Amino acid sequence: MSSTYKETEEQLECALEEVRACKGKPNFAKIAKKWKVHRQRLSRRFQGKTQSKSTRPPTNRKLNSAQEQALMAYVAALDRLELSARPALLVASANQLLAAAHQGSGPPPVVGKNWLGSFVKRHPQLHRVKQKSRELSRMLQDRPTLKRFFGKLKKTMDEHGITQDDIWNVDEVGFRIGVGGKQWIVTLNPSKDAHLASETCRDSVTCIEAVSAAGQHIAPLIIFAAAQHSESWSNNDLSDDTLLAVSANGYTDDILALRWIKHFNELTLKMTKGNKRLLIFDGHGSHCTKQFLEYCEQSNIIPFSLPPHSSHILQPLDVSVFQPMKHWHREAIDKATRSGCTNFNKIEFLAALTSIRKATMQPNTIKAGFRLTGLFPFNPEMILVKFPEHSNDSGPATGSSSLPTATISTPKTLRSLSRTVNVLERRNDLSPTVIKCIRGAHIQAQAGSLAVTALEVQTAAQQERNARAERQRKVVQSGGVLYSGQARSITQEKLQQEEAEERRREFVKVRRTANKSKAEGWRQVFAQMRKVVKARAKAKSGVSAATTDTLEDLDNDADEGDNDLDLLLLP
Repeated sequence: MSSTYKETEEQLECALEEVRACKGKPNFAKIAKKWKVHRQRLSRRFQGKTQSKSTRPPTNRKLNSAQEQALMAYVAALDRLELSARPALLVASANQLLAAAHQGSGPPPVVGKNWLGSFVKRHPQLHRVKQKSRELSRMLQDRPTLKRFFGKLKKTMDEHGITQDDIWNVDEVGFRIGVGGKQWIVTLNPSKDAHLASETCRDSVTCIEAVSAAGQHIAPLIIFAAAQHSESWSNNDLSDDTLLAVSANGYTDDILALRWIKHFNELTLKMTKGNKRLLIFDGHGSHCTKQFLEYCEQSNIIPFSLPPHSSHILQPLDVSVFQPMKHWHREAIDKATRSGCTNFNKIEFLAALTSIRKATMQPNTIKAGFRLTGLFPFNPEMILVKFPEHSNDSGPATGSSSLPTATISTPKTLRSLSRTVNVLERRNDLSPTVIKCIRGAHIQAQAGSLAVTALEVQTAAQQERNARAERQRKVVQSGGVLYSGQARSITQEKLQQEEAEERRREFVKVRRTANKSKAEGWRQVFAQMRKVVKARAKAKSGVSAATTDTLEDLDNDADEGDNDLDLLLLP
């Protein structure tokens, strides 16, 4: 507000006081001239038709009072979860409120670039604080932060009567689909570098898992870096309630986070023992939008955020589940590669995921995560007693292994051959050289048996891969999320349609072949009849009129037969 406007307002206020002091009808022209203000402005202000800019409510405010109060409640919820309300998040939430209230045909309004500053000024209880970067080691040594977290957790559990079955932990784990790890092997040549040839698929995939303190788990949400759902993704043994999604980078976003919380609510509702479920998650990088928190409140889900940078010591999934899952993922890649798979891609990953999760999601493994983090049974000292001591354990030292002394021994496999070899070895009439040859042949036979077994395994695995990849280029759905069971149903319906079309084509093909054979047989009969008629005509002195008519009738019949056959042969 300019100084000139302030001076004018002061003069106008003095004029208004003089007008109000008049006992009779005021002379607006005289008073306005005295205080150097416009007569009409003075009259309208006195009648209450206009207000000062300093006292009237703003007319250009995008959000109404109810919407701003809703936004304030959202900021309070983020503060309770100890999550940072970033400016971009508040702007996006404000635009969401405007879009929800928009009723016109055009695009919904959005807030301007200066809206956030004005919003903070209108609400003195809000403060803009610069978030400082803090070293992770210092953050981890903040013992009061951990004590405050456990105190808040205990209060929440007691207040809502949370039971063991209703304590859940959710987190996302990323995989490089075809990138395995180092594996121990046994070899006779330790000095040679050991490598396993594979065409590495470096695509990223994100799995969102949820486990409970009772050792239960639900089907995951799997996010691929893709734009369309492939039919080949359903050609596996994943459970029907597994949720498949695609995104531009293979990571979760606000939309997928909201879709997952609905997925979580549907699958855990029947498992709930109490009135509410406690959902513990890592607040760093989460997508706690306004819709996310509102859905949690409507569904009796209490979102509970971990302190920043504490996931590796406080999150059960990180402590006891994800490391074994990574191990079994490496084992799956190694097993597939050794069975002839040179490209462990999305299809192979989905085919192996059930066995990976089956080996990982053991009740004792899940419960161990909650116990080691002190979440359940509730035991803060499990963490505080060893905090802030951190050991930088290095990996196991790899010493130089010495080559064992090679000895010739008879393996105990291939029973019949082994018994024969044992009998021959006990014979005294065989020279040591022959005995060694027998043993060598025995070893080669066993090696051949192993090679045959490996070839059978490789062949079977390749057949399974071919079956999974058969419909790789077929699209089920473009974008969005899709349950594995829905994808299978769509794929099965398409297969039935294709089989019906194939049967129709085969029927048409057989019918054409039959009609063609029938036509060829009719022409042969006609030719023979014509020869007989001509032969009989020649036997007489000349061709009679009746004979001529007979030949013409045969020609006409042949033409009609050809026409009928042509009609039959039409598709």
